[in-house]
Amino acid sequence: MLFGYIRLSKTSQQSETSQSYQQETLLQYGVSPDKILIDLDVSGDQNQKTLNHLIATMSSGDTLVATQLDRISRSVSQFCKLLDLLNTQGKYLCIIFEGIDTKSNSISQQLLINILMSFAQFELQTIRERTKQILKAKKSEGVVLGRPKGIRTQKTQTQLLALSSMLEKQYSPRQIIQTLGITRSYFYQLKGYLKNNVNQTQ
Repeated sequence: MLFGYIRLSKTSQQSETSQSYQQETLLQYGVSPDKILIDLDVSGDQNQKTLNHLIATMSSGDTLVATQLDRISRSVSQFCKLLDLLNTQGKYLCIIFEGIDTKSNSISQQLLINILMSFAQFELQTIRERTKQILKAKKSEGVVLGRPKGIRTQKTQTQLLALSSMLEKQYSPRQIIQTLGITRSYFYQLKGYLKNNVNQTQ
């Protein structure tokens, strides 16, 4: 069975991101009207919750369909996590305009997915390199990025650097939490510590 997903943004008033265009494309692909979920682009967290809820209603062997890659994920790494989630549940993904169909075992499909996963690794590596640059810059400005009070982990400094970089790139809290593998409360604890230390040096 096919399940359609439409995500609307503030700029989705015309062209290929409009509701009518996405909906018509999904219908032509064979998705039933009652199997199409329309999601308003409120926040990255809320969109992910809505998408996860849709996936939860799907059964093994079903296919999630979207018109474009940027309608279903905000980054390559997020897309790869979505692929992993669907694969572990025996479900498939189809992105119409990009020609992605995980139900197909063709060599071209496998090559395309491998390329996207490689980009995801590159994206994460770029974040790591960027955090190193930020650390060096902040140290030269006198910013202390030690271990936050009450947090006992050797990974703290690395997490602070990654957090700083991802916040500058306007990643959503959920994206940061998933990428760093931390809890929501720990995320806000790190964020608060980072904000307070930067403010103290200004």
